[in-house]
Amino acid sequence: MTEPTDQDTTFELISAQIRPNTDKPPRLPFSKKTDGFSRNDVVNAFQDAFRMIGGVQRMALWANANPDKFYPLYTKLLPSTAIQIGDNAQVVIQHAIPPSALDEHPE
Repeated sequence: MTEPTDQDTTFELISAQIRPNTDKPPRLPFSKKTDGFSRNDVVNAFQDAFRMIGGVQRMALWANANPDKFYPLYTKLLPSTAIQIGDNAQVVIQHAIPPSALDEHPE
């Protein structure tokens, strides 16, 4: 059996806070506002949860084990390469690097 990690300890702490007779964790103490909580409150809660469950290191382990799920999510975060150039416009791409042996595709 492996030794417990910091993530295991974090999960134990979170599990200990779950209310009896329910599987729901305690509510987060959001700021008192008439309309509930702000988008910033939600973003901060997700950031805190991300750190609590292992952060980037754990995400990298998950991504390595689940590349079929990771890459589609990752591509949604990348900026769009599409540009709006108007009606009947033409885009010309000029390569700055001359063709090399890597560009040759043997049959």
